Amino acid sequence: MQPRPTKASMLRAGGGGGASASAAAAPSSSKTQASAAPPSNKSKGAQQSRASDGVRAFVAAQRSRLQQGKKEEVKKTAFDDDKDASSPFVKRGTSNKVMTGAQRYGGGDPFEAAPVAPDLSNLKGVIQRAKTSGHLNIANRALQHIPDQIITMYHVDPKSIVVDFSSSDHAWYDDSDLTKLIASDNHLQAIDDRLGTEFGALSSIDFRNNALNALPESFARLQQLSVLDLSHNQFATIPAALYQLPKLRDLNMAHNALTTIPDDVGAMTHLEVINFNNNSITALPHAITQWTRLQKLSLDHNQLTELSLAWLAAMPHLFDVSLLHNRIATLETEGESVTLPRLQRLDLRRNRLSELPSAWHMPKLKELLLSSNDLHTSSGAASYEVLAHCPELLTLDVASNQWTSIPDAVMALQSLQRLDIGANHLTGLRSDFGKLSELKVLTWEGNPLRSVPRGVSMAQLIDSLSIQPGVQEENEENVAIAADADMPLAVTSDKTHTSDPTPAKVQTISSTPNVNLSRKQLDTMEAAELSKYHGVKTLEMHDNAISVVSLASLALFAETLVSLNFDGNKLTTFSLQEPEMVFPCVKSLTLANNRLASLVVADAASNGAATSSFPALTDLNLNNNVLSALPAALSTHVLPQLRKLLVNGNRLAELDPDSVANVHVLDVGNNDLAQLPPRLGLNPNLTELIAYGNRFRVPQPALLAQGTAAVIAFLRRRAGVADA
Repeated sequence: MQPRPTKASMLRAGGGGGASASAAAAPSSSKTQASAAPPSNKSKGAQQSRASDGVRAFVAAQRSRLQQGKKEEVKKTAFDDDKDASSPFVKRGTSNKVMTGAQRYGGGDPFEAAPVAPDLSNLKGVIQRAKTSGHLNIANRALQHIPDQIITMYHVDPKSIVVDFSSSDHAWYDDSDLTKLIASDNHLQAIDDRLGTEFGALSSIDFRNNALNALPESFARLQQLSVLDLSHNQFATIPAALYQLPKLRDLNMAHNALTTIPDDVGAMTHLEVINFNNNSITALPHAITQWTRLQKLSLDHNQLTELSLAWLAAMPHLFDVSLLHNRIATLETEGESVTLPRLQRLDLRRNRLSELPSAWHMPKLKELLLSSNDLHTSSGAASYEVLAHCPELLTLDVASNQWTSIPDAVMALQSLQRLDIGANHLTGLRSDFGKLSELKVLTWEGNPLRSVPRGVSMAQLIDSLSIQPGVQEENEENVAIAADADMPLAVTSDKTHTSDPTPAKVQTISSTPNVNLSRKQLDTMEAAELSKYHGVKTLEMHDNAISVVSLASLALFAETLVSLNFDGNKLTTFSLQEPEMVFPCVKSLTLANNRLASLVVADAASNGAATSSFPALTDLNLNNNVLSALPAALSTHVLPQLRKLLVNGNRLAELDPDSVANVHVLDVGNNDLAQLPPRLGLNPNLTELIAYGNRFRVPQPALLAQGTAAVIAFLRRRAGVADA
């Protein structure tokens, strides 16, 4: 069988191994094969698809030309390599030159802007539109001066005037006065002196982002000018022509080279908005008190060292003041009470403030920004009395200061919605944040907190810090006290009692199971006030200023009292064992958010014989005080029925397991405990233990986060007791 011919065998049969030989022998070989035998269909198709002699000759010539060009390019590249061998951008030993992105795509240094020729294209059309609308925009054209065509745009050649009232075309008498000029983002170095005389109707000028350092005297002729933007230029002083503009109300000279503000600025009495941001201003003149119409003052990024609030008080319409990033260390009130009646925003971030004046009233203030200063809380509550004069405050930013605690004045801001206390020195958060009912945003990161559990969202944290009243206040309208009432309160009841048998002086005393005397600014327990009530079961005395509580003053309710709340007062001590004073029905006692340093109990030698003043007490709340220790035998002899003990946010350095032997729920979080005693795990009654936020390292926070059961099991192992 004859094998099928291949392309290689056909080329060999043609008598040439190379392309040129096969091309030269192609005609003769084809004739020989044709005379020998008839070709197959495939060989006939291959023969028909072969290029003609003319085509092959053309291709060969093109290839030769390309090869010659490559040789010349290689020689030129080698020459360039030798020439630029010292360049760090050339890779030696190769013929390919490395190029930067700027050289490849833009050419030249990308940080050095190439000079651009002024763009005067379509200027005639711009002028024509300006004559119609009164607005001229020549921004971003690389202009070094205002073109003469614009300065003379309203000049008319008398010889070219043709009066034809029948024509519908725009005529010179239809031109509108130019009222707005925008020439920003150019290279203007000077303003033509004719500007003030040619365009007297201008009310708004925008020269921002140029290279101006002065204005011509004729600028004072622009008597209608009300808005002027000179920001991002090179002004070292305020141009004198501006003092002669009676209608100027908005002046922007931000990002210039101003160092002082002269007294002449007092002449600009119509100013409403001033922006002097990003200059080098070191002081403000007393003349600014003449800006009686000023509404917004911006002096960010300057070098001011002090500020007189009394001067700002001379601006009754002021609603926004921004003094970010200066060197202000004091806010002067000049010994007077200062009121800024309409101020809504005050920005004093990044200054050097260490305290705030107290005689400072801002009744409409919404936003107060004080972050990155040197504010302390150790100086006393008087430093933040100003917050009490801001009843409508919505945002308070005191991040990056020196706060070690949260002042009471903050908790009085009932309208507060956003509070930033991050990056301070807070070791704990107040549990009464729940009193801020409108609070939606709380930023606390950056503090050495030990009381915030991991993995808790902001909303969950706010909810967890809420204080729930110990007893639900019911029928509040029946127990509200009328402060201005002259007669004792009488409430309808099934039983009435007469305290005086004389008919002319009969006094009706009603049974009032729930009495609410909270937020009455009381500083003492007044027996005369309490004697108005009978059969009291729930007594709410929270959020007052009471510093001392005598159980004898509550003797009237000794047999009926069930719940007692002294949260948010100024108590420094409280007696749990007072001779001959027993409240057999009291179940709940709240003493949180006071200044308790100790709890008074009988001597240790007589603990067994002493009688508890609260023998039925089950719930005791001592959160957020300054207790350093708990009384011995607290849950056995002092309060024998105690089941729930909350002492979060105190200063407990140690914990005696015997003092909480009968407690079921124990919260000792956010204290100074150096260790968690292992014997605490042997308490069979303990069902809930909260201990995060202390100084001990064992058990670790990850274990505390697993819950009470895991912590108890750990303590039992530490005590040498194996779980069954």
